[in-house]
Amino acid sequence: YSDAGVILNFSITKNLKNNKLRITEFSFIPTWVFKGTTENGKEFIILPAEYSETNQLPKYVNNKDKELMKQSFEDTNRIIRKNTTRLKLKSIRIE
Repeated sequence: YSDAGVILNFSITKNLKNNKLRITEFSFIPTWVFKGTTENGKEFIILPAEYSETNQLPKYVNNKDKELMKQSFEDTNRIIRKNTTRLKLKSIRIE
């Protein structure tokens, strides 16, 4: 896919006694890239793929785009969860 991606969030903790690093928290946000025309002309816009399940989509996202976004969201979740059981899906909200 060229329209799917992921934002990975993680925290690193350093033990000052032994100088070791450890990943203590991690989560991910699946993304989808809108490639189309908006009121500003031709644009590429990264959106949270989970928005395919909500009514928070911008007006320029049509039903076909929404289906592609939903497929991207499901595929990304499946691939990431297949390779790790400890990652958490993090929801974000655009105001």
